[in-house]
Amino acid sequence: MKISKTKLLQIVKEEVSSLVEAPTSNTLPKRAITPTKYINRKDLHQRQRRDRDRPQAAAWFGSDDPLITKQDDPAPSKSAEDPDKTVARSPEELAARDPELAALGGARQATHRGLEDPQRISITHFTTPVMKALIETYEEKSGTIVDDFLGSGEFGVVYRGYNDEFGDVAVKFTLSGQEINAYKNIKKLKDGLYYGVRDKEAGSVLPTIVNITTIASDPVAPEGTIRRGKLKLALDGQKYKVFVVEMELLNKLDPEIRSDVFGPNPADEYPPEVRKRFIDEYLSIENIYSSLEKLMGGMQWEKILARIEPNSISEGPTGRSIELPPSSRLTSLPIKDERAFAPFREIDRYIPRWRASYRAAPEGTHHRAVKSLHKNITNVVYRSFAKYVKDRSLLEMIKGVSGYVLPAQMAANTRLPQYDPEAIAKSPGLRSAMMPPSELQTSVAKSFYNRLKKLEEYDVQYGDVHANNLMMRDNGDLVVADVGLFMFGPQGSKNYAGTIAERFQRLAGIIIT
Repeated sequence: MKISKTKLLQIVKEEVSSLVEAPTSNTLPKRAITPTKYINRKDLHQRQRRDRDRPQAAAWFGSDDPLITKQDDPAPSKSAEDPDKTVARSPEELAARDPELAALGGARQATHRGLEDPQRISITHFTTPVMKALIETYEEKSGTIVDDFLGSGEFGVVYRGYNDEFGDVAVKFTLSGQEINAYKNIKKLKDGLYYGVRDKEAGSVLPTIVNITTIASDPVAPEGTIRRGKLKLALDGQKYKVFVVEMELLNKLDPEIRSDVFGPNPADEYPPEVRKRFIDEYLSIENIYSSLEKLMGGMQWEKILARIEPNSISEGPTGRSIELPPSSRLTSLPIKDERAFAPFREIDRYIPRWRASYRAAPEGTHHRAVKSLHKNITNVVYRSFAKYVKDRSLLEMIKGVSGYVLPAQMAANTRLPQYDPEAIAKSPGLRSAMMPPSELQTSVAKSFYNRLKKLEEYDVQYGDVHANNLMMRDNGDLVVADVGLFMFGPQGSKNYAGTIAERFQRLAGIIIT
């Protein structure tokens, strides 16, 4: 039987429009139709016509052409080459191709879920017997001795260990594949920067990763039925992939260095030299100027600078103006724009008195001593600008930011930001939880921040650096101990932007301020 060209083209058109993706293990079985699915009469007639005319189309194109291969024909052999990875492979086939995966005995990787998801599984959900079995498995496989518990977080549990070749190490157990990828990237980067003698200064902020291993947990199942609870040992349970990271063992931050990097802890007591160092950097003209400039914004700050009348001071209810004698004028202040000299000269006269008041406060009263200064700072800043600016609307804006917001910005400028300030500025979620610095004032925090920023030259952005995550080597180097939330990839790329959004979603509710 012959087939017309028009009919042949119609068959091709219909076949192309009906092509679907290759089925996966999660799709319905072939020819399975859900109870709510129906086929209208027109589609049924078209299908019957295609089946009737298919032999003629096959004779024209060839029987193996995808345009004439029915969807319900037997699937091609999965053993054939599949360069586009369109054929789903079973766990058994994947294990056969990967010896390491085969050794895990069908262990499943925990699904990445949000922190609020009740189905989220973390290593911290394992019971003590499960963790003991994991430690025994790892010791047997690696030869490393795992000893004392050191701490835990949202995604990992850390123990002290001993490696015959490296010595004392920290051993971290986690179920997070995303976190372990970060550690793998850090290991490559550290080896290239530090040991490759490319940039030892940037490499020194990263921990030395000894090795990364994957093991399988024993079968586990939830303790409860209504509420899942912890995951306990169970013969009919599910095995999970557990990633183990061995890294150099670091020391906790010295309280004095912690104060220099993150500001004084209200619960701690500090020697006089530490308190003096803090208040000198917190209560400085540079800090007040930088904070006001950021809070006012570029346009409004420029308006204020343009309205300052530097040669007159309004006094008393009549607004009488007097000229300052040249001998009473200071010659310079550490500010960026000389137009702001007059009001900041007024503010500068109060700073020695404020610093002396803080240093005279009893030890252990840091929080109260700083808080008592806030009202004074607010009043003095407003009065100082009121002497030189006549625009009431601009003065009201200064008064608005000089209350709670100005001291908060000044405090943010004296501690290392937990996340990169540019990332905080771009994320509404992070901005609502923390205030990025306008300009770091403490020398220790500024030095370490500059080292972290150097990592951007190698497409790395730091994150989650807080007082419990920053540690020290014996030689005094500061090191980020947990790099699981660092981001990798060139800025502006789709992968980089997607990672930022995903990480910020993960961190909702666990931001440490």
